[in-house]
Amino acid sequence: MDFNSLRPNILATGSIDKQIKIWDINSMEKELYRIKYLSGVGFVKWKPNDADKIFVSSYSGDNSLSIYDSRKIHYPLELLRGHKDVVTACVFDAEKNYVVTASKDGYIICHPSETSYQPMDHCNKYGLAFDLDSTVAFTFNKGSRQRAEANTNTNTNTNTNTNKPVKNSINVVSSNL
Repeated sequence: MDFNSLRPNILATGSIDKQIKIWDINSMEKELYRIKYLSGVGFVKWKPNDADKIFVSSYSGDNSLSIYDSRKIHYPLELLRGHKDVVTACVFDAEKNYVVTASKDGYIICHPSETSYQPMDHCNKYGLAFDLDSTVAFTFNKGSRQRAEANTNTNTNTNTNTNKPVKNSINVVSSNL
């Protein structure tokens, strides 16, 4: 468990039950957030100079230290890799922007911030949106954009339940952002 240095009333806890909980100690009735994690949590630690970044070590076997934004815990922002066993501790050097990790493998590793692995940089990015005018927009591959519009002038088929026209052709417009 670890207190947030910039918000001293905020406490993060993690445990083998695969949950990270964020608490406000001024009202300990119920946790502020309960985050389901993929595996048992080894430890959680807040980044000293950032009220929203939290470091998580897991027992999952990937032997990395994951860095999350506590407001968007769906995916890690960064991973610090290099150990051959579970990460057991970390400390920060805010002046030089380093994170030092220790592991059950018997080693410590000094991670400069620019060497972290950023998973979102290696994902395919797709987006899809609909509007009420039968327009479909989707994005892919770093800024390409295509817009597909259902043609509302095609009345060759009708829905037998509603007797309304079925839109059965799509015009695709492609552009780059």
